[in-house]
Amino acid sequence: MAAVVTGAFVWQSARLPSVRANLVRPSFLKFLGLAVAVTAGILEEVIFRKWLMDYLKDQGIGTLLQILASGLVFGLAHGIWGLMARSVRAAASATAITGALGAALGLVYVIAGRSVAPCIAAHFLINALIEPGLVLAASRGEMGRTGHVR
Repeated sequence: MAAVVTGAFVWQSARLPSVRANLVRPSFLKFLGLAVAVTAGILEEVIFRKWLMDYLKDQGIGTLLQILASGLVFGLAHGIWGLMARSVRAAASATAITGALGAALGLVYVIAGRSVAPCIAAHFLINALIEPGLVLAASRGEMGRTGHVR
């Protein structure tokens, strides 16, 4: 399930020209992106899946609402991509798209028996492949034109 989520999100993000051009291209930006991918993959999955979803579970909140809440909070936290693109439309799109990703990773978390490891692996691969291209896409205004962002 984590591999399917990863593949679908990378495929969708590759619609942006800068993401597509930088998926596997070696560069200094890609090197920095790998460092970010490790950090974000671990920290964000611990926060948005492990801590948030387990907290909600401990409060008696059902699994579906845990997944939806995790996705919503994850999406809101990633609306910054749209703000980098200086576009409210792009910010809304970033929130929606990453919210869906967050919910999908929440589902992976539940299916994996609440193990955060597959979520971290998926998050790392997604960031390692698309992060440098997203930075370029945001700075070049590609996100505002296509309405697609991470």
